[in-house]
Amino acid sequence: MRSRRSAMSAGVLGLLLHGAALAQERSDFVFRATAATFPQDRKIELKLRGTTRYSRTTGTATVQYKDGIARLTITVKDLDPPSHKQYTTYVFWAVTPEGLVENIGEFRPRKTSILRIFARSWGGTIETATRHRTFCVVMTAEPHFLVEAPSREVVLASLPPEEKEGVEMEPVEVHFRGDIGMESVPWREERVSTERDREMPVELLEARRALDLARFFRVNEYADSEMKRAEALLEDAERAFERGFDERAAILARRAILMSELARRLARERREAAEQRKREMALADLEDQVRELREDLKRLTSEREQLHERLQERERELSDLRNRLDATTAALAQAERRLAQQAESERRYREELERLARQLTEEQTRARALIEELRLLRLSSISINEHRAKLALARVAETRDDEDRFIVVLPNAELFMPQRQLASGTPQLRREVLPKLDYIATILATFSLGTYVIEGHVSGSAPADRLKALSEANAAAVAAYLMSKGVPSERLKPVGRGAEAPLERGNTPQARRRNQRVEIVILPSSTSATLDQGRR
Repeated sequence: MRSRRSAMSAGVLGLLLHGAALAQERSDFVFRATAATFPQDRKIELKLRGTTRYSRTTGTATVQYKDGIARLTITVKDLDPPSHKQYTTYVFWAVTPEGLVENIGEFRPRKTSILRIFARSWGGTIETATRHRTFCVVMTAEPHFLVEAPSREVVLASLPPEEKEGVEMEPVEVHFRGDIGMESVPWREERVSTERDREMPVELLEARRALDLARFFRVNEYADSEMKRAEALLEDAERAFERGFDERAAILARRAILMSELARRLARERREAAEQRKREMALADLEDQVRELREDLKRLTSEREQLHERLQERERELSDLRNRLDATTAALAQAERRLAQQAESERRYREELERLARQLTEEQTRARALIEELRLLRLSSISINEHRAKLALARVAETRDDEDRFIVVLPNAELFMPQRQLASGTPQLRREVLPKLDYIATILATFSLGTYVIEGHVSGSAPADRLKALSEANAAAVAAYLMSKGVPSERLKPVGRGAEAPLERGNTPQARRRNQRVEIVILPSSTSATLDQGRR
């Protein structure tokens, strides 16, 4: 039960960290433009300027805002083909100062010959609309017309209007995330071998790209039926084109795009829901563990209070015995003085002296017995604390007893980031392991168990001094973190053992994983003192 809950705890931490990383993800490409707030029922003309890659491309956008809708007439000239094979069409976007983007329409030729075959420019005009009033216009190259976010292939962007009267302007910063990660997508290679291929509808290319994306993101794992339907529609579109039914092929291809995009969005929602369920289950399990730990703490606190009361009672008895012993000693001294002063009463005083001596012996015997009982009670309290600490450490890590030493084993793979990911070469703790180290630090700081020797162990064929230096760096990183969490520095002793103390012989992957570790060796106070004297 404990191991299952520990695994669930690690799982929920991983999910939470993964969710945090996704929430913070931003594009590595930022485009800046100027948004305009358009006046009511007036036509405002915006000039469209091409980016560096599309420097010859120009255009205009006439905007009229009326009855809550901005209607746009967009004209583009000298548009070049896109630079990457994943792009098959162009999409216009309305972008607000708040960063909202709206897909307001596709701009493309009817056939593939202009877009994919001949490297010549072309142009045209489209009409579209948006409910935004303050926005700028941006055109990007896209894999298909139904994308939700713009790619980094920016073609055109609107300039501030020349007519300033009644027009408010505001800067816009757009983060393009539409094609993050698409460099790894295995895009289908397009082969144009006949004149017929040059007449292929653009929708067919877009559908192929949409299915490439869906397969790459494993949409079928969460939306298998929708994915199969999209693939079937694309196959029907391919057959229709082969038979010469271009319009039918275009219609089926658009339906394939719609179905693949539906499958992708459903898969994303279902994947997020499944991850949310895992997080909720893991959080519930963590709450159960916290509740159990609180109950254990309450019980242990009660036992500690009872032991403290018994200890105080024994100390009071010892104090009484000491007082009685002092009184008896004083009486004995007085008897001796009276014996010296009154020689004639020697016999009587000698008997009295013997009686008091016997009484003293009895009281001393009782005092020694109580002192021994007090010592045993104190040792019992220390033993209980040590046992609790060992049980607590065993909940989160592998542990073992080695004579009078207690050892906590932490694998290097769990503790540290891979060396190839670190520019400095200095060991860096994983974020996932910090909660476990926090828990261990709390136990080591709460229970004074003796000296904590932090031993670094590695394996490999490097020189011994190199392995020893690496193991020392690993041990020092763990010791520094434990000290930052409240473990007294005088109790921490980091050492590097190199490869001199393997747990498992051989050069197998399992042996290397077992041998590459950091061990927290807990030495009792008596053992620590003996070791210190031996060093001196």
